Amino acid sequence: MRTRWEGGGLAGCGRGKVSDQPGPTKPDAPPKARRHVPRQPSTYARQLRAFTGAILRGEQVLTGADDAVDNMTVIDACYAAAGLPRREPSP
Repeated sequence: MRTRWEGGGLAGCGRGKVSDQPGPTKPDAPPKARRHVPRQPSTYARQLRAFTGAILRGEQVLTGADDAVDNMTVIDACYAAAGLPRREPSP
């Protein structure tokens, strides 16, 4: 099943819905060409490699606490735009 996001707002956040209907296409449009993209490590694998490098080998951290706070600010704005309550820290 193909899905697409129908919404908007801050960085794609906000009220919207996910639709299982394909997006608008021209009836006589040729199919899109496929191209091979070499497999890369997942984002999680890269983050884990960076974390272990910093802890075990003292490698430089690529993103610091300020970046993490900025990311959480955007995520909190997404929750607010979607009408969801703000997440509270776990006890």
